[in-house]
Amino acid sequence: MNILCNLKAFIARLIFLYRDWKYINLFADRDKKELDVVLALLRKNCHILDKGLHVIPFEKGHGLKTYNEALVLKKILVGTPKESDLSFRWCCDVMDLYEEAQDSELKDLNGSFHNYDDSEKQSIYDFFHSRVSCRNFNDTAIDDRTWNEIIEVASDAPNSCCRQTSRIYVVKDKTTIGRLIRDIAGATGFSNGIPYLLCVTSDVRPYACMDRMLAYIDASLFVENLVLACRANNVFTVILNFQHASEKERKDVMELLNIPSYEHVIVFIAAGRVDSVPVKPLRMHVKEFRKL
Repeated sequence: MNILCNLKAFIARLIFLYRDWKYINLFADRDKKELDVVLALLRKNCHILDKGLHVIPFEKGHGLKTYNEALVLKKILVGTPKESDLSFRWCCDVMDLYEEAQDSELKDLNGSFHNYDDSEKQSIYDFFHSRVSCRNFNDTAIDDRTWNEIIEVASDAPNSCCRQTSRIYVVKDKTTIGRLIRDIAGATGFSNGIPYLLCVTSDVRPYACMDRMLAYIDASLFVENLVLACRANNVFTVILNFQHASEKERKDVMELLNIPSYEHVIVFIAAGRVDSVPVKPLRMHVKEFRKL
């Protein structure tokens, strides 16, 4: 009996290691030449250059290796559809500014900002606190303009070195949603069904193996902006856990939504208009969170 138990445990560990190997293999160098990845890496390098340009006082000569890497990446993208991408234009502007800064005096690039007064601050705090997880939706439709507006705000979330790897699939077909929720933990207890199901993924190719967990952090920051932008548009949400999905559940979801293998599913979010919301759970006292 002990031999059989040990054998089962050994096989379970082999399966775990194989799945981990498959995931780590997504970061292989052979995938780094695709245009989406090249642009993400160019943004990363230009983000590093941009940080240096905003340092006061600016020191010439720093970041030359990063700049040379950016030149190689930019050359790959010239003459491709990525040339029209707004982020590519930003990268070009940063590189031009970096070149100018080596030959002439760099002007202060830092801008002014708005100081919020107490009444504005309280309004913002009230808005943050008004977000609550909701599972009771009505059938009111949400147009594409609104979704695009929400996603644009979500894309403005902080992300590591400006890689911008978060992706979102907006599903509104009831049959597709019905098939998806069978594979999603927490997708039960909805009184009126789910009118919109959002799948947030992360393109893991622009990350190195050593920083692969940043894909989850970047997507989580994207999700926070997303649910707040939904609330600003009177769309309520609830985040559904997908991290303990089985291999079969993950495969079924990716096939159904046609998600490529290099995107990792982070979370699902149920969303829609509502007639009422539940009472929000009380949070712990700030002294429980603050440790210093």
